[in-house]
Amino acid sequence: MRGSGVQVQGYADLQEPSVLEVRTSVVDDNAETGVYVTGSDATLDATVIRATKSASNGGYGWGLSVAIGQSSGRRSSAIVRSSVLSGNHESAVFVGGSDAAFEATVLHDTKAQAFDDNGGSGLRVQPDPATGERSVVTLDACSLEGNREYGVLAAGSDVTLDGTIVRATTAARDNQLGMGFALVPHGGARGVRGSAKLHHSVFERNHTIGALIQGSDATLEGTIVRNTLDGETADSGSFMFHDDGGNACGCEGQSVPCQALSSNLTPPGPIGPVEPHP
Repeated sequence: MRGSGVQVQGYADLQEPSVLEVRTSVVDDNAETGVYVTGSDATLDATVIRATKSASNGGYGWGLSVAIGQSSGRRSSAIVRSSVLSGNHESAVFVGGSDAAFEATVLHDTKAQAFDDNGGSGLRVQPDPATGERSVVTLDACSLEGNREYGVLAAGSDVTLDGTIVRATTAARDNQLGMGFALVPHGGARGVRGSAKLHHSVFERNHTIGALIQGSDATLEGTIVRNTLDGETADSGSFMFHDDGGNACGCEGQSVPCQALSSNLTPPGPIGPVEPHP
């Protein structure tokens, strides 16, 4: 079994971070994680991370992981520009208790992890389970297409999408989920609230729900949600939803006023902590 492609970590004895710059490169056909950043800083420019396989235990297969340092407790940071993450497993990108900014980047065709056929998100964001540090993530002029279960899943963290397209997210094996965007608390209904700004973005042809806000706070401005496919629904929790105008909803070329519905939505299950890599 192949191992991870590139691993960037701080030097524990000196509590010093590493700094990585990757330009015009390809990280292909590795296992567990294509690029793993922990307690350090990375910049990826015009780079492809693709076809990362699940680990030998059937889990992971992330294209890019940006996580807090396990020994130092230092937040990681990543800047990703004009890059492509394609055909990875479980999550194209995972961010835990750290900072990440994506510009003109494509996250698409993420597959389920091998051992349980779950996952396949384009972007998964959560606090660090040990310290509770929130993640802060921005996507500017990005495209997330053909991912599985969630285009973006953000729990108890802060995310901003600007000029970004999330489309054609497919359902799980039981025909559930397939949401374009989901913002939920971390740690269940009484957990840490998430926050999101969705500006001038498009959510289309997703499954069940274009954008779900559950027990969290979000602002939509100049955003289009359309052509969401039918799916089964159930009661959801409370949320705060701000319509700053300029939004559009509809199907088949027709535009209608958007409505924020506070019931009959399918909340995803509680997001359990993801174990950091050893």
